[in-house]
Amino acid sequence: MLKPSEWSTLHSRADLRGLETLHAHFVRHRYSRHAHEYAVIGLVDSGVQSYTYRGARHRTGRGGIFFVNPQEAHTGEPGDENGYVYRALYPTADFLRGLLGDKRSRQLYFREPVIYDEVAATNLRRAHLAVEHGEARVTCESLWLAALTVLLQLNGEKPPMLGRIHRSRYAVRRIRELIDGDPTQEPSLAALAAHVHMSPYHLAHVFTRETGLSIHVYAEMARIRRARHLLRAGRAIAAIAFELGYADQSHFTRRYKQFEGVTPARYQKSARTF
Repeated sequence: MLKPSEWSTLHSRADLRGLETLHAHFVRHRYSRHAHEYAVIGLVDSGVQSYTYRGARHRTGRGGIFFVNPQEAHTGEPGDENGYVYRALYPTADFLRGLLGDKRSRQLYFREPVIYDEVAATNLRRAHLAVEHGEARVTCESLWLAALTVLLQLNGEKPPMLGRIHRSRYAVRRIRELIDGDPTQEPSLAALAAHVHMSPYHLAHVFTRETGLSIHVYAEMARIRRARHLLRAGRAIAAIAFELGYADQSHFTRRYKQFEGVTPARYQKSARTF
C-alpha cells in the first residue's frame, strides 16, 4: 500500500517583517537534529507529530500545540506510519519587535513542550489562515497578537537568566561567532580549537554540552541561515549552492529541505509573493 504524498508550503510576509509560517503534511520526512535562533510554535491539524527535545521524546496529537525555545536542539518526525499535518510559526526578533514593541522581549520562551487548549488552537489557526489568505497587515497583526497573548498566558516562561560566563561557555560563544561570521569557510576542528586555546576533543565536548549540537551540524545550520538570506535576495539557487560549498544544486536542495521542511525553490517563490 502506497503512503500518501507529502507536501509543504511556506508563507513569507515581508509586510509583517518577514513573518514565516509553514503548513505541511509529512509522512516520511524527518528533520535532522537542529536548533533555531527563535522559538518554534507548532499546531497539529491531524495525525501525530513526534520530536526529541530536552532529553525526552514528545508526541503531539490533533489539536495539540508543541513548542521549541530559541537555541534548543530538537528533531521532528511523524509519530506513526500515517504522518501528520501541522502548521508552524517562526516568530523572529524582527516580527516580535514590530508586534510587541522594542521594550518587550525579542524572543519567546515556553515552559511545557506540549499543551492542549481549544481556544489557543483556534486562535493559532485563525492567525495562520489570515497570513495564508493574504489578509491585510492589520488583520494579521491583530490575530497574531491575540494568539500569542493566550499562549504566553498559558505556557509562557521568563527568558533564562544570564549567569556568570564560564571559560567553556565563552569559548563556545566565540566559536559560534566565527562560524556565523563566515558560514562558507570550512575550518578544521583543530583550527577552531586553536582560536580558544582548547584541544579539539575538549572543544567538541563542551560545544555539544552547551548547544546540544555538534560543531559540524551547527556549521551547516549557519550555511542554511545564509542561504535563506540569499534566497530572499533573489539569488539563483545554483549560485547559492556553489557559494556555500555544496557539491551541486541537488545536494543543496536535499539538505535545505531536511532542515527547513521546504525546498529552496518553494521558499524563494513564497518570499517573492509579498
